[in-house]
Amino acid sequence: MKAEKVTELESIFYPRTTVVIGASESDGFTTALMSTKMRDRLFLVNPKYQEVMGKKCYSSILDINSSIDYAIIAVPAPLVPKVLAECIARKVKVAHIFTAGFSETGMEDRKRLENEVKAIARGKIRLVGPNCMGIHCPESGLAFIPDASTEEGPVGVVSQSGTVAEQFLTLGKIRNIKFSKVISYGNALDLDCPDFLEYLAADPKTRVIALYIEGTKDGKRLKSALSKATRKKPVVA
Repeated sequence: MKAEKVTELESIFYPRTTVVIGASESDGFTTALMSTKMRDRLFLVNPKYQEVMGKKCYSSILDINSSIDYAIIAVPAPLVPKVLAECIARKVKVAHIFTAGFSETGMEDRKRLENEVKAIARGKIRLVGPNCMGIHCPESGLAFIPDASTEEGPVGVVSQSGTVAEQFLTLGKIRNIKFSKVISYGNALDLDCPDFLEYLAADPKTRVIALYIEGTKDGKRLKSALSKATRKKPVVA
């Protein structure tokens, strides 16, 4: 992987600041992040609340004066284009779209909505998802489920399924397996399995890679990324 691509993806795993848009007391992302080192660099957005878990809650990302590197979007699907446009206006580098209800439904209007999101983002912001759990990185403090281990380890995981990504973390904690990064990428509207595979292959913190793939948009690229990765470290797919 070229150095500039590695640098670009570093902002995904090591953001200086994070925002949860759609935060609430029952929101798993907020609960998870409040228990890691990201807590003091975390912002919350939801116009329904003034405060969530003792932390100030803003009506919009546009109301936050600090720079934001990484946004977790957890709002209803029809609101995603508006929220994403606001993230771009605030010069957010990466948006993780947790929200489901896009092309995976098979509905034509939801496919169009996904295409609208893709058009808004193109060339302006990197996307993880939609329809995914996003990034877990103990070193930076990113997390997507409460009570996951915050200890760093040698295993990198790339999972199309959010449920499987959660299971890696849950079973890993029981079996004392530590992770460098766990990635749930969902519909892969922008960043896809080969992007993350190439990054983990070059990542000195990752010594073994596990993949869970349900399908691919570019078989040749995936095959090439797998071939290169397996020359450097073990890969289980």
